[in-house]
Amino acid sequence: MSSRTNLSFAFDNRVAASSIVRPGCDEAGEHQAVEGRDSFSLPGFNDLGTVDDLVVSLDLLGVPGPLTLSDNLMERNALGTGAQFGVHESGLLDASNNAQETYLESVAVKRGLFITEDGGSRLDLSSRKARRQIHDMYLEVVALRHEALRTHRNIVRLLGWSVEETFHNAPLLVVELALGHLRAMFEKAAPNVTSGTIQQLSIDIGQGLDAIHEAGIVHCDVKPENILVFENFATNFHENVPYIAKLADFGLSISEVKESMDDGVYINGMSTDWCAPEIRQGIKLSTSQLMKADTFSYGMVLASMSCYEGQAPKTKDRGAILEVLKAQEGIPDTFRSMLRTAVSRLLQQNAADRPMSVGMLLKDASVACKDWASDEAERRTELADSRDLSSTHPWSLPPLAAYFLLGLRSSFERYHERLTGPHMLAIFLAQSYSDVDKTDKVVPVKILRAAVQKGYTPAIAVLSRVLQSYGIEEGSDATLLFKGASSGSLLAWHELMRLNAAFATQAWDSFRGSTGYNQYYSPVANLSLDTLSLRDFENNAEIHVHAARGKVIQLKNALGRGASTRINAKNAHGETALYKACLTGDWKTVEVLCKAGADASVPSDLNRLTCLHWLFNFPGPDVEKVAGALLAAGANINALAQPWPPIANPHFPFTWPPGSPLHFAVFASSKAAVITLLKHGASLTVRDGRDPYTIDDNVRQMHCHGDAEQGDWSEPDNPALGFTPIDLAAAMHDHEMLSCIRTNANGYDVTSVDEEGYTPLHRLSHLRLVKTARGLRFWHPAFTGTQSEVKDRMIKTIRKLQQMGGNINKLTSAPSLSGRSGVAGLTPLMIAVTNSDQTAVEALLGCGADANIANADGRTALTLLPEGIWLGEQSFLRIVKLLIHFRADVNHASRDYMTPLAAVTEAKCTAAFHLLVKSGADLTSTPDGLNIIARWMWISSYWRALEMPYSTADSSIKTATAQENEIVGVLGALDLKETPWASSMDKDGGTLLHYAAYSGLVACVRLLIAAKLDINRVRKMHFKRSSRRPASYNEIPALHMPEGTPLDVVEERHKKFVVDPRTRFSEGGEYRMLHNPTRQHH
Repeated sequence: MSSRTNLSFAFDNRVAASSIVRPGCDEAGEHQAVEGRDSFSLPGFNDLGTVDDLVVSLDLLGVPGPLTLSDNLMERNALGTGAQFGVHESGLLDASNNAQETYLESVAVKRGLFITEDGGSRLDLSSRKARRQIHDMYLEVVALRHEALRTHRNIVRLLGWSVEETFHNAPLLVVELALGHLRAMFEKAAPNVTSGTIQQLSIDIGQGLDAIHEAGIVHCDVKPENILVFENFATNFHENVPYIAKLADFGLSISEVKESMDDGVYINGMSTDWCAPEIRQGIKLSTSQLMKADTFSYGMVLASMSCYEGQAPKTKDRGAILEVLKAQEGIPDTFRSMLRTAVSRLLQQNAADRPMSVGMLLKDASVACKDWASDEAERRTELADSRDLSSTHPWSLPPLAAYFLLGLRSSFERYHERLTGPHMLAIFLAQSYSDVDKTDKVVPVKILRAAVQKGYTPAIAVLSRVLQSYGIEEGSDATLLFKGASSGSLLAWHELMRLNAAFATQAWDSFRGSTGYNQYYSPVANLSLDTLSLRDFENNAEIHVHAARGKVIQLKNALGRGASTRINAKNAHGETALYKACLTGDWKTVEVLCKAGADASVPSDLNRLTCLHWLFNFPGPDVEKVAGALLAAGANINALAQPWPPIANPHFPFTWPPGSPLHFAVFASSKAAVITLLKHGASLTVRDGRDPYTIDDNVRQMHCHGDAEQGDWSEPDNPALGFTPIDLAAAMHDHEMLSCIRTNANGYDVTSVDEEGYTPLHRLSHLRLVKTARGLRFWHPAFTGTQSEVKDRMIKTIRKLQQMGGNINKLTSAPSLSGRSGVAGLTPLMIAVTNSDQTAVEALLGCGADANIANADGRTALTLLPEGIWLGEQSFLRIVKLLIHFRADVNHASRDYMTPLAAVTEAKCTAAFHLLVKSGADLTSTPDGLNIIARWMWISSYWRALEMPYSTADSSIKTATAQENEIVGVLGALDLKETPWASSMDKDGGTLLHYAAYSGLVACVRLLIAAKLDINRVRKMHFKRSSRRPASYNEIPALHMPEGTPLDVVEERHKKFVVDPRTRFSEGGEYRMLHNPTRQHH
């Protein structure tokens, strides 16, 4: 661990600059040396008042978190304690799968030693007591996120942040775990530390010190305890370079010094054994002097490693130390000479005489130094190779883990001024799903409008459509749509085309003029055109730049100068010049390159997308010419993009499809591209390899468990086949694309199925809950337009598929391991019902779907109603009404004894229950031996237990009472005195009174006693189920109810609760007797 001395910095503006004593400093030289260094600052530091403020700041700095740690900060895991921080060892976990937490690596966790106030108040980071710790913590975070430091060999790596699971939620920094600090290393292994290792560690420390100085940071406390030593496993040179030294615990930024009126600070409390003489003198120090003070301490560390085994030198006298170095045994003469020269320069009393840069002082032609250089070269190569350019985009929507921790809405309300446009849009997307059952969309729309006000174009592009989808506004704002379309939003472009085609054309021309999609995936806008030697860090050649910018003349000139010999050269993204021309959408550039011999078959590194995938990006009149040129240049018309990882799209729906160029053309709703591709033989049967069932529990169990952003998902045992272009058009409800395919294709088959037996008609409810490329869940219908438009598109899509030969009543295959019962084969209508897709249900029924088709489990659409009303009761009730209206059998019983009444009971929708009874559903039926009302009572008790286990809150009691009153209402409408079935609820002689008593429903018990049900009827279990099969829905309550009279049932239940009041449920999952004193009533 590292241990910072309790430093204090005083910005005393009362001392005039002319009165400051700066021993031996050359003012002009200092100024010039520091001017070229970064102006390092602490953005947002003054806003830090609470832990929440710090969490938001950490997120805005791009620090991953909150990370999941393996245990609390136990004393046994303590690594050490300094004046400001305690450091503990912990384990970093991958908690994305709740079923099996995975240990990733051992880490060091730094916790500020905050002094909390009495009285139970939350941690106040603005208090004087906490300000020092927060300053040091925040400085370290900002420093370690610095572009030049975050991957530097000799700077400790910041892994992320977390919060302590205590009342105060104290912030924690998680960094890589070291073997120990430098002094501890010498204490444990001094005899085994060779001079070569000392030289390598010395270079490490010097390189790290130069790096932080260049970044605008001064350390202020360089000593062995603040230098961490790591074992080197990263490269093939680890045997010759066994250790790496890294700096930690930085003290001050240059900007903080400059902010003082006199450009100087006082340093108090630094370790006197290691500090420069000007520090000990207690004078005000300028930025340059602070850096020179660091270099003095570096000289002391060099002497310590070489002569004192990591301990502080016994003297600071330069001459004395040089004499010790001269006499020290075991140091090769060449290294000794170089070391004495370095120490002599570093320990100068006059700060101006010390070197500003120290990283090269101990580099020579020795074997140790060559090994160090080779090790560093390999590390840099591996670092460059690990940089995934294809999935790293500055415009990507940020993760929201921090804001889920704080609460999405409260995060927006408190921090909207600090949050960026991408943050706002990401929060809106998350809210679109979490608020899906709410009719009031004021807050989500407020968040989206805030993103628009920030000028974030992906938000601007969707605002009009979202307002239409939420029923807030009918029309579209052409100005906003133009901004969206001119930035590459297909949704905005299509909306604008309906309003003003000329305006839309102008917008897309503007987009192409800005290099099209190049600006998102491999921008060239900032590259200078030095035609003699044009290279950038992404390895673009001159022809790449001209192709992206559509500069035809310059491109021809470059090709004429010999660039044609490397016409198919790739940049760091795997892009050729021809590919970049297609990202722009410029035909003339494509023509020049194809004539010069460009190969159109070369895929990019972005999921192996090819030139032809971007055919939709060209102006309509040019599409045929472009396709012909690309195909003549070797393009594969059916080339498939890889389905994984998802291809990020800066605009809605925030992903691109995998698959062929035809998939891309259908996705873009480009008639010109679809017609042209079909004309040249594009296949309609090729599948894109996507997994359409990753979050579909009709097909698979959700065995993977993610965070609040990702939710649960599944992975197939074998690769999925994916969508055909017709599947994609059907899922998008794009009847115009289907019509285009029908008119221009030589042949098509809309009855072909994938591995699960799904046809295009089974895709109508596919786009509901979807994800961005990074995995953030959002609600797709929030972007589909007005309800009337959605319904119209749906109906036209169904009718078009029927005209093309689709079977609206076809059943899918039975899944091998679904996450839902009763789904052994599904019609499109059944899928719509299970997805609570009211619009699809209405459209399918209107187009002839049969509501009474049963699958292999005997389930019909009405017995496949979802178990929860997650889209609201009105939507659920509307689906039931539609099915009844189209003559669904209200008394159908499936093979697993599910009836419509049982289905709506599971969903707890009383209004639907009444509707079914009114429509002829039989209340006296006993599927699998249990009456539906008895089952309703049991379910009511179960869900009441979940919602109010130990609560006495008025709202909980009110909810429970309302549930019971619903049952009382149903019973009150019956003539219980004249209904013998009320005394025969199950196969064992149980009555309604038994089940009411068992469920703790006091009002129901009163009503049944008043109806003269036999209060002394004995229930005796005569039937035992086979242990070879699981209990059915209706067997569960009967199996666990005690035998005897209703009073016996209550007493037995009460006895179990008294014996173990901590038990929330009995063996059957029921919990009762808290708020309904049924026993007292009897």
